[in-house]
Amino acid sequence: DAGFTVSTSETGIVLGFSFTGATIPVGQGVLTTLAGSWTGDNGYFDLVDATLSDSGGNAMEFDLGEPFIIGDITFGCTDMDACNYDSNANMDDGSCDYSCYGCTDPGATNYDPDATIDDGSCFYEELDTPENLTASAGDQSITLNWDAPGGGGGGGGGGDDGPCSSTFMVYGSDPTGYLGECYSDGSAYFYFEWEGGCLATNINYSGGDLDLSAYGFTEAFYFYGFPLAAEETFTMSFDDGTSAYQTVTADCTEQLDCSDLPGTVDDCSGDGDCCPETWIGDGYADCEDQAYGCDLTCYDNDGGDCGDNGDDCDPDLVCNEEVTCVDGFLYPTSCGPSNCDESIGFCEGRDNISDKIGQM
Repeated sequence: DAGFTVSTSETGIVLGFSFTGATIPVGQGVLTTLAGSWTGDNGYFDLVDATLSDSGGNAMEFDLGEPFIIGDITFGCTDMDACNYDSNANMDDGSCDYSCYGCTDPGATNYDPDATIDDGSCFYEELDTPENLTASAGDQSITLNWDAPGGGGGGGGGGDDGPCSSTFMVYGSDPTGYLGECYSDGSAYFYFEWEGGCLATNINYSGGDLDLSAYGFTEAFYFYGFPLAAEETFTMSFDDGTSAYQTVTADCTEQLDCSDLPGTVDDCSGDGDCCPETWIGDGYADCEDQAYGCDLTCYDNDGGDCGDNGDDCDPDLVCNEEVTCVDGFLYPTSCGPSNCDESIGFCEGRDNISDKIGQM
């Protein structure tokens, strides 16, 4: 009577709508009649996913009532593999439960005490045994010491209870083996990892505090440039307010020749460091003071970056008072070192600490 168009499909979908935007007036009566057929003595008829809308197109609340049952119907779980299989049910009601499946072996890593049917999912983690176990007796106590297993992971750690701090680990080298025991420049390095997605904000070690906030580390990073077999205690802070610490010894113990490390040259000071070859003549003064950690003066005076201005400077030069960068150093005037001024710091562009931190 309201002029609605009704369409149906073979899959049981019924759609009633108005091309003119007509509405059904308030009242009581039959909206539509649906006909269906089935085979057998037992069955039921139900409506699902029904929607009625008001004049604004908004869904209305309503009650479809109980299904229409024909014959003798018992609802329940009809899947014989389910934990709650009902042999008396002849109509599945979607209640089948499979939570009784799991690993029933108490010796397995993933043993499930609530499981009653083994589903073949048991696995058995092979744990590495600690190394170099020693025991020393004291007054009414015995002290045990050992090296942690698993590729140089640290020991002697602790920290706050949190999703990231509780999973914080430090390794004396990359536990996957990708980077090897020594870094590409021959130095020792440490590898950090954690779970939980927290942002690493600060790390404290023998060199002091290092702000990590700008790096965006949320799961792992490495830190190189340490002496061979270096032992460090690292304290990591996270953006959730927690922190954790761990003591670990670097796995890199053998001095490598710089000729075996592509792209590196020997430090002219003879201290055994391997320096990037690209630093020669790059505009930064890698002189005997090792401002950036390397002395490259034996390579044509660092490709000309290092020079003695002591005899050439003129203290009577008239210079503008503006900070100037020359050979990697900052000077208070536009003359740089030419007027015998002392350096007041380093130019931005090369950071001896942050350049030694990276993310896989």
